Amino acid sequence: MHIFDRAIAGYPSLMAIAALKSKPKSKDYSFQPFVSVIVPTYNEAKVIAKRMNKKVI
Repeated sequence: MHIFDRAIAGYPSLMAIAALKSKPKSKDYSFQPFVSVIVPTYNEAKVIAKRMNKKVI
């Protein structure tokens, strides 16, 4: 049973130490991801244009 006790207590302890030692990541607030929108329609160009103008702003 000693092996299981060490594993149960040891793993969370090691993860806590690793979390404390890790450096915080800096955030890049200028990053803007590319977005694709797929609209399954047929001959609906006018409707798609209206919807996109409403959604993208």
